[in-house]
Amino acid sequence: VQCALVGDADRVLRELVANIPADAAKLKAGGERVKRASALGWFETEKSLSDAGPILPQRLVRELSECLPDDVMVTADAGENRIFTLHHYRTRRAGGFLMASSMAGMGSGIPAAMGLKLAFPNRPMVAVVGDGGLGMSLAGLMTSLEEDLPITVVVMNNATLGWVQHVQKDRAIASRLGVYDYAAIAHSMGCQGIRVETPAQIRPALEAALKSKVTTVIDVVTSDKETWEDVACALGR
Repeated sequence: VQCALVGDADRVLRELVANIPADAAKLKAGGERVKRASALGWFETEKSLSDAGPILPQRLVRELSECLPDDVMVTADAGENRIFTLHHYRTRRAGGFLMASSMAGMGSGIPAAMGLKLAFPNRPMVAVVGDGGLGMSLAGLMTSLEEDLPITVVVMNNATLGWVQHVQKDRAIASRLGVYDYAAIAHSMGCQGIRVETPAQIRPALEAALKSKVTTVIDVVTSDKETWEDVACALGR
């Protein structure tokens, strides 16, 4: 960043618009382009509709956007799962999506959802995590049971630290994880555990979790071929 602006977003953007010379025709063309993009769907791609297996992260996030209720609060853990969720998830109201900024810390998704459940006990909480982040915060499931803080945990389970492995390319070092059934692990703790292996199973799993009065782990077997680079801005590479 060469020039950082800190301030109220509304005020800063209005002052920028007022002080940057602009061609009226270009501004109108830009507005039309935004309208066309909005009509086509900002957040979806062909992969969002894919029935491929293992499940593509884009398809999973699309199901989250369509199935979760308006008052849901979604937390995103650190890692590649956060990149896909941030890029493709559609929030319905302010404060409906929260994540740790910057490099963040893996394992933050579950405790964040529990904290929000304490603050907003009548709203559903969904933590989207990777299997790496879940491995670092499994004890949080015990806490959610002990403190009666029912949340839904959606795990993108691709048996790898996706962001790390995709940065390493063909020289993978300590980025492959074991193949685990996290639904079974959660069930052994006293949570509800649901294993999802096909796109058609996603929505029923979410519906069952939202109806549950106990913490539910939805273990989604996802592809390790999709990479954060697919949704990253080219300017940042």
